[in-house]
This record gives sequence, C-alpha cells and structure tokens, in this order.
Amino acid sequence: MALHSSAFNVALQHSSLALEYAEKAFFDDKMVSMLYFPDEHKYAIYTPLFGPLALPLLMALLRELQGMFKGWKASRLKKEEKEEKDAVIVSEGKEAESKVIAETTEPVAR
Repeated sequence: MALHSSAFNVALQHSSLALEYAEKAFFDDKMVSMLYFPDEHKYAIYTPLFGPLALPLLMALLRELQGMFKGWKASRLKKEEKEEKDAVIVSEGKEAESKVIAETTEPVAR
C-alpha cells in the first residue's frame, strides 16, 4: 500500500522489517527441524512425479542400445564372411613365377 501512495521510505521500512522476520523464522529451532525429511518421504513424493517420465525414457534407451548392438554384431559378421570368402588360388611355376589359376568366393579351407 505504501508503494501505491509513493511513500517509498515507508515501503523500505516494511521490506526491511519483513526481511528481519523472515530470517528469524528461517533460523528458529522449530522451523529447522522441518527442513530435513527422511528419504522415504522424498521417494514417496518424487516417484509419482518422475516415475512416469523415467520409464519410457529408460525403455527407449534400452531399445537404442539393443539396436546398436545388433548393428555392430551384423557388421562384424558381414566383415568376417567377406574375409573368409575372398580367395585367390595361385600356382607357382618354374623360376618363381606365380600364376592365378582361379578366383573364388567360396570358403577356402585353411
């Protein structure tokens, strides 16, 4: 009300008094004991709030990790198959000449 009537000195006095009362209330022994809640109370409050948000996010993360693992495994198997199938059969002749006899994509026994 003091600000509406342009009484800034009165408004300053009221705000400093309010700050003083707020500090007294904050450090009062009865109020300090109310600041600390047991963990069970925190879980009971926050689980209904964050549980519905966390479950779809975790499921999406698991699905993405599973897809990445499958892709990594498929590329690894594809690379191994390619390494096994590509083969060149070479024959060595006289005077250390090498001659390509056949190229194959069939697995070659090692």
